[in-house]
Amino acid sequence: MGQKNLYINIGDVFGFSLLEIIIAIVILCTTTCFTISISSAINNTDKTLETKNRMKLIETQIKEFYKNYGTLPDFINNNNMIIDKDNLNPGQMYGTDIWGRPFYYHPGNSITSVVVNRSNGIAGYILSSGPNRTMDTDVLSDPDNILTRGDDIVVQVNVSNQAIEAARLELSLLQNKVHIFDTISKGIDPDQGAAALDSLPNEKYGFKNMDALLFITDQYNLPSEYQTDPWGHYYVWGNAGLGKKNPRYHKFFSPGLDGVIGNADDIIP
Repeated sequence: MGQKNLYINIGDVFGFSLLEIIIAIVILCTTTCFTISISSAINNTDKTLETKNRMKLIETQIKEFYKNYGTLPDFINNNNMIIDKDNLNPGQMYGTDIWGRPFYYHPGNSITSVVVNRSNGIAGYILSSGPNRTMDTDVLSDPDNILTRGDDIVVQVNVSNQAIEAARLELSLLQNKVHIFDTISKGIDPDQGAAALDSLPNEKYGFKNMDALLFITDQYNLPSEYQTDPWGHYYVWGNAGLGKKNPRYHKFFSPGLDGVIGNADDIIP
């Protein structure tokens, strides 16, 4: 019997050709890479969500601080959000994002001791450099209209609602003093009554629109903060010239965020 050479074909044994095996390996590698990519994306999504939650907590505490004190808390360490532990301290873990980078706080270009005097009412921005740990967003060129770049995460801090509430509280106190002054004036001169504030002499208090405001704050020893609203505008006295049907008549009111008297954002007690 002659000797025969024995050749074993893998494809014959397993039912696959070499090409099919190569294609299967390529598909397996591609699937594995895709799975890893999806897993990484999900992981980054979870981390992004946790970072946003931390930023929202800081935003909430900033608003609460403003509501209580009428000012924004101090931030230290070159605008990195290491919050002043004496004023506001939400916990060490909230000083950084989930990737271990410090949050960045930018208050804008026109921050005041009370609130920014800008058209959009934003008191500042909390920023995270995101998964790539590189800050790509420019907050300096135009703080009113910043665009989030790269994978940065940006949360706006808007204390407009708190500012409106603060203005209403100040106006309420001013109006209470007006009521007291009206009562006293009527007791002294029944014909004067509620018209007393409209007939103050200009010599002492300067131009007419400020007469009532300066008189009331002086008369009742109110601090100068009661002369201006949170946007830096002087409170306005609704004198008799407005007529009794005007909701601003015989009241102090704020011209609101835009500073224009008579617009819809006026704050009237």
